[in-house]
Amino acid sequence: MKITQAEFEISYNELRFFEGLMKEDLIFTDNRFYFIDSETLFEGGGLIQYLETVKLSFDKLNLKLVFCEEYNNQTEKHWKHTIRLNGKEYVAYDNDFSENDWGISYINFIEMLNSELKLQQSKEQFYPISSGNDGRMVLLTDEQFEFVKANYPNDSEHPKKMEDWKRGYGL
Repeated sequence: MKITQAEFEISYNELRFFEGLMKEDLIFTDNRFYFIDSETLFEGGGLIQYLETVKLSFDKLNLKLVFCEEYNNQTEKHWKHTIRLNGKEYVAYDNDFSENDWGISYINFIEMLNSELKLQQSKEQFYPISSGNDGRMVLLTDEQFEFVKANYPNDSEHPKKMEDWKRGYGL
């Protein structure tokens, strides 16, 4: 924990860059930052892989994240992909294939997680930082998000609210 805090201080004071300390396996040490490869998320098995990854944060917050009943129905042009989280069905993807597939899946993933956080009255929400093959997101309270927004550059390497993210990507 002290190393993680020290890294935040260095990133704030010296680098003006918002990111946590990583281990050698590219997993962050504080369970708030996550790498999300949007291509992997979109492909078969990726949704479950990343749900298992973020479950650690839900567990640490004493929140429930139970997933089951993953459903896939794919044609040559269209894919419907749903899953149940804590008994509620969410759409991971339900569109004709296009160049926005990865981005749509990434947004839907964050929105389903945030919906579950809100339903469980958590003060935290996930915020996107980047997408694509090197996507990242972070779990913050509103106060933490406002601190980051006020003290770090508001650029493509820092968290955004979902409505700003969608607007920026034309989604």
